[in-house]
Amino acid sequence: MFDAIAYLDSRGIAYHTEGKNVTQGWVNIQCVYPGCSDATNHLGTNLSTGLHSCWKCGKKGGPEQLIMAIDRCAYPDALAILAGFGGAVVPIQPRHVREAVGSFMLPKEATADYPPPHHRYLVGRGFDPDYIHQHYQVMSCYTTGQYRHRIIAPIFIDGVMVNFIARDITGLSERKYTMAPNTDAIRPGEDVLYNIDRAQRSVAIVEGIFDVWRIGDGAVGLLGTALTEEKLLLLLQRGIERAFVIYDQDASSRAKEVANRVSKLIPHTENIWLPRGDPDTYFAENPSDLTDLQFLLR
Repeated sequence: MFDAIAYLDSRGIAYHTEGKNVTQGWVNIQCVYPGCSDATNHLGTNLSTGLHSCWKCGKKGGPEQLIMAIDRCAYPDALAILAGFGGAVVPIQPRHVREAVGSFMLPKEATADYPPPHHRYLVGRGFDPDYIHQHYQVMSCYTTGQYRHRIIAPIFIDGVMVNFIARDITGLSERKYTMAPNTDAIRPGEDVLYNIDRAQRSVAIVEGIFDVWRIGDGAVGLLGTALTEEKLLLLLQRGIERAFVIYDQDASSRAKEVANRVSKLIPHTENIWLPRGDPDTYFAENPSDLTDLQFLLR
């Protein structure tokens, strides 16, 4: 493990392990990247992972990039220095990313034209089908194929479609949601955050695609799966500064657990407790509260 504190001591660089701008388990210094306007200590290094990020300019990377910036050395030299402080290169990509052969495709039955049942389903949930298709590229499968009677929501990371989630519209399927098989997807479901490409400096962390669609840009969906290290890494890579965890009203214990883990990486993390229902339903019924939340996500 990279001993960030020993390295900073060896370079005579002042650092902080507590106080303003510092999250527990991190060590912070003034940003060393050219062009950053940081005047205090916004560049933090996670003492567990060795990954760093500047909350001011958004620069981020592994310990080797930090060493290159401080020592002004080439990559091979940075690796040698890193080894002297107990470190190794930290992979930025999640460990389950497979090499894509050709292009990852949606189901061949998927169509951009919503059949009447799919159209009625989206309208019945309070969404404009045309907007959902244009903004999120949501497709539909009608009466044939493995994903028949489902809407298909592609999942993008850095502009690349890496997976999709398919939602049953009949209410009759034993599995409301299903995702692409891990053997086909570029990233398996446990490694993705829905709508992460539309996140800026603040995010609302919710569970499902309907919660994301209701809140809009800035909302990211865990898709009902656990908050893995790979998902946390996506937040870190994005340079997120504030996170608001918003779960169903009856899922407070899960929300607390998620917020606790996120807070170890993101300086400002808080739970937003709903008096009833889930984010999709609640914010549909309380548009003024939705407007307030959207203002926080700008």
